[in-house]
Order: sequence, then structure tokens, then C-alpha cells
Amino acid sequence: MNAPKPDWYNALREGPVSGKPFTPSMMQKVEKRLFESDRGSVKSRPFRLSWTLPLAVLSIAAAILFIRSEAPDPIDTPLSTPTASTAVTYDPAMLHPGDKVGGMTVESTQRDPNGQQSATVVFSGSVPLEGTYEYSTPLSGYHPEEVVFTPSPTSAARMPRAESMAADSVRFRLSFRDEGEKTKFGTPGSTGTAMLVLTRYNSISAPILDGTPNSGSVQDIQVSTVTAPPALSSDELSGLLQPYSATKRPRFDPNGSLDPAPVADWIQAIDAHFRLPMSEKQANANQREQIRSWLSGAFVASKASELLNQYVISSGDGYMVTGGSPGLLPPGPIKSVKDASLTIRDAAQKEMTFTMTYVMSGTQDAYLTCILKEEKGEVKIDRWTIDYR
Repeated sequence: MNAPKPDWYNALREGPVSGKPFTPSMMQKVEKRLFESDRGSVKSRPFRLSWTLPLAVLSIAAAILFIRSEAPDPIDTPLSTPTASTAVTYDPAMLHPGDKVGGMTVESTQRDPNGQQSATVVFSGSVPLEGTYEYSTPLSGYHPEEVVFTPSPTSAARMPRAESMAADSVRFRLSFRDEGEKTKFGTPGSTGTAMLVLTRYNSISAPILDGTPNSGSVQDIQVSTVTAPPALSSDELSGLLQPYSATKRPRFDPNGSLDPAPVADWIQAIDAHFRLPMSEKQANANQREQIRSWLSGAFVASKASELLNQYVISSGDGYMVTGGSPGLLPPGPIKSVKDASLTIRDAAQKEMTFTMTYVMSGTQDAYLTCILKEEKGEVKIDRWTIDYR
């Protein structure tokens, strides 16, 4: 068995200040004794008064320090405690879930998701906004067929913004609970004004950003004005769809002489004639079929459909004319043509192969290989390639 510890050991364990060695009652006793000793000797009174007051002050200070030492330690506030701010600018490094910036609450934060020194903060709330919008076309370099909203200056002042992006204009892409709500903004290429309520906002900050990276979920959409994109007029379409020259069309005659000269002229005429403007104008279904019929005058049905899907593309509920050329001629100045040749490729399939060299102004010439095929009694272009040598 362990021997009992001596009293001095227990005293050391308790510590020199574990008790209360100096209490207010003790202080009163000290002051009373000093007062009584002062009454017993008049001569010593001046001296005793000179140190009594400082002693009392020191006693009171010691009591205060002792009482404070007995008080519980303050509880540290964790870094994640939500804070509220009426400011709309923020430092991503200082935000935590639950913090409030303007009228929205922080849901989450993420550092460097889009490269060094970038941050993504997701907010939620209910912020009414008004402003203008652009419904991007399928050919848009960034975010095709999306609605980009630009709040008015008054509305933008209510939206959270990173301090590093405070000088930039506020724009964000709209996200919808129901994609049918997008039709309220018209068709791709439309612009206008609208009022809506922002309920969720993804705010991205970085030194360099492409396109419109911010996005937001919205509800209570009220579109005020819609300006539709320009449409392809009937007169404009008639001017584009000029008939091909039938006199230059080659004939498939496996038993006759194959003259490549008319084929060379015919191919060059088609390429020069085929010039749909890159206007991004809207076209309806009937106009699209007119363009298909026109293409079928020079190309086999499968190739005409391929070109149609390339140059008259779907856009919203209609179509958009993107324009272009078939590429039967090489880009760049052509000095002359030479070495034209026409041969039977497959008599049963009524196919011919036409080849020709384009002498270019540069260091390399272009070599055309074109497969022609008879379809419904007419020779048409099936496919082709251009190589450089």
C-alpha cells in the first residue's frame, strides 16, 4: 500500500492561490487596525497617513485582479460564425456558409476552381432585378442559345460582387426551373427587357475570365419587350436561289468521249454561284425547303441534306441561315487551272471521277478530286476533296 502523503505535499498540489487569501472582510480588518493605531500616537499620524492610502488602493486593485482571475475564460468565437453585412462587395477568402452579403446568404465557397487566384461563391436569397437581356444564337462563341441578363445599375447595386470584380459590369446567364420559361425571351438572337427574381447566384472571380461565367436561377419572370432577330425575306431568298446553268452541266455517256473542259467550267460556276450570306437571319420551314431544292440542283440528295444542315441550322422553334460556300474551290487567289481529267469510275453506279489542278499564287498548288454521279437523269456532285502539293 502507498504511504499517506504529508500535509505539505497536498498543499503544494493545491497551489499557493487555490484559496482566497485576501477577501473584502480581511481588507476591512486591515483598515480598522491601521485606523486604531493612528489614534494611539498623534506623532506618527502624518507618517501613517502617507502610506495608508496607497496601501488601500493596492488592496482594492489586488481584490479586483483576484476576482477577475476567478471569472471563467471567454468563449472563443469560431471562424465559421455567420456574419451579416449590408455591403454587396466581398472578399472570397473571408466568407463562410451562412454569411450574408447584401440580401443573399452564402451557401458554399470554393477556391481556385477555375485556375489560380479564382473563387466561386454560391449565394441564395430573393433579389428582384430589372434589366436587359440577349438570347445568344447557336453560332455564339460563348454559351450558345443561352439567355444573358444585364441588370440595370440600380439592380446591380443589390447583387453580391467580389471586391476584385467590383469595377466590371454585372452580367450572368439565366438558369430556369422549366426550360419552357426560356421561350418568354423569344427566339435565339432576340434582345429585350425583363424583370425577374434572382433566387440562386453563382459568382466567379478570377484575374482572367472568358465569356459570361456567372449564372443565376430565376423565377417570377416578366418579359417587358422582345426584339426579334432579323428574318430572311422572300425577295432576299429569291435573289439568292438563282437557277444553275443547265448548259454547263456534264452528261454521263460511258460510250462517248469524256470532255473535262465543260465539267471544270460547271464546277467553278457552282462554287461562285453558291454564296449564302452569313447573316444569321431567321428562316422558316418553307424557306428551308426552298434552299434544299436549290441545293439538289447541283448536289446529290444526301450531299444537299448535309449542306442544308450545315448552312441552315435549327434555332429555337425555327432556323437560322449561317451562310458559307461549298468549298469546291481552294481559298486564295487562283492563277490558272490545268491537268483537267474526266474518267468513268463505276459504270454500274453511273459515277465519274473529275480531277483538276489549281495553280495558286502561293508556294503550293491545289489538287481537286470530285466524284460525279447521275441522279434522276442529271449528273450531280456527290463528294470531293482538295489536297495541296
